[in-house]
Amino acid sequence: AELNELGVKFKTEPEYLSDAVDLNADVVNLEYPDQEFGYVRPSKIGWGMDITASDPITYVRAKKLQKHLKTWLNNMDKYGLRYEVKDDLSSNEYLQWFEKYKSLLSSKEKANIKINPLWITYKKKTGKKVGGIFLYKDNKFLGGNVFTISDDKMTVCYGVVEKIQNPNWSFGAIVDFLCIKYAKDKGFKRIGFGQDNNLYGHHLSIGLLQYKLNLGLTQY
Repeated sequence: AELNELGVKFKTEPEYLSDAVDLNADVVNLEYPDQEFGYVRPSKIGWGMDITASDPITYVRAKKLQKHLKTWLNNMDKYGLRYEVKDDLSSNEYLQWFEKYKSLLSSKEKANIKINPLWITYKKKTGKKVGGIFLYKDNKFLGGNVFTISDDKMTVCYGVVEKIQNPNWSFGAIVDFLCIKYAKDKGFKRIGFGQDNNLYGHHLSIGLLQYKLNLGLTQY
């Protein structure tokens, strides 16, 4: 170890690496990093999209995903699929969505349920409008996205959609795109998609990172 200018003992680079190996660690976080040692990794990454083009499908970066979305949206009726836009989400509608959210996430190995039944009440008390885009197959509720609107900003906060076999489509991509289209139709210049912990490949999957880039989201 060495002493810095304040006389505080700190570990040098080889000691960090040695400790990480001894602990079988995958990641080393430095709370007070030396700007000349490696690079600073932000703990969270925000995602969003600037809305500038007239056709929302052009925002989608991956051509394959563009093609899929066009096909899926044009063939929803064939499978008894429909979506509803909730401009002003009621508490009962939110609770229906929350129960689906809780049920689907609780079945995952690393369940991380970040909200509760009072989330909508809190958001409305802070002056935000809460909406949603929900997906149904016949009369069955599959899930969807919930979003907030404050002044000129729209943010997709949470989303969950149940998977089914017929059709085996990416319903998450469908409701995400429908949120982008809604934001464009309402005249918003930007839509936010929240934040992720910056540990793709460890805490979050690489696939999630790839999907967000394919959708056309940018980091901030």
